[in-house]
Amino acid sequence: TALQTGLIKINPAIKDWRKEVEGYVWDESQEDRPVKENDHFMDATRYFVKTMRVTKRRSNYAPLWN
Repeated sequence: TALQTGLIKINPAIKDWRKEVEGYVWDESQEDRPVKENDHFMDATRYFVKTMRVTKRRSNYAPLWN
């Protein structure tokens, strides 16, 4: 959702991120869970969105970098 709505963007220079996304697969036999192989970028992206609460608006937002 964060990617689709433009809340986060991935730098096109990170070519391995795109390769990993294109190879990301779901194991439908185990309640629709992702296969835990070659998923480091996906895990990092998901962690970033959850940690930074990207999808939840906050009125007291403070940027990490100036």
